[in-house]
Amino acid sequence: MLMRNLWDKDYIAARDIFNQLIDDQDRLRRLKEKVEERKHLMRSGEWNDRLTDEERRDYENCCTELHHIRSVLNNYELICIGIREGIYDEAIYRRWYYGSFMTDWKKIRPFVERVRQESENPNPENIYRELQNLAERWKVEGPWGRRELHIPLWGGRQIVIRRWR
Repeated sequence: MLMRNLWDKDYIAARDIFNQLIDDQDRLRRLKEKVEERKHLMRSGEWNDRLTDEERRDYENCCTELHHIRSVLNNYELICIGIREGIYDEAIYRRWYYGSFMTDWKKIRPFVERVRQESENPNPENIYRELQNLAERWKVEGPWGRRELHIPLWGGRQIVIRRWR
């Protein structure tokens, strides 16, 4: 999965849109508001009466852009779950993606918090929780993680390996 992202054309396209949008929080907020407003019109049955063809195309574009944002966030969330479950090696992922991961989380966090606030999910705090947990832990630990590795041995003894970097 990690290597697939380097050449998967759909992920690359989603990532490009993600990078454009996370730098403009106002645009991201307006996108979400437009989509929510249009959803309300659809539910009320006023969709066909009130929207022009141009407004419909605009809505579809907004949905597509938000889909790209969610695709990248869902990818991060899945990787974070894989790290927590021991499926992915955290040390390798941290060394490879630390800078991008932490920068993306810092920029997208306000959007995630807004999604949680506006969610109808009974447990909105669970939305992208694994992503937030890993980002917060890495913020404390830094790019190299723990500086010591303790390996337990028999008789209560242990080996301590210290990183010298």
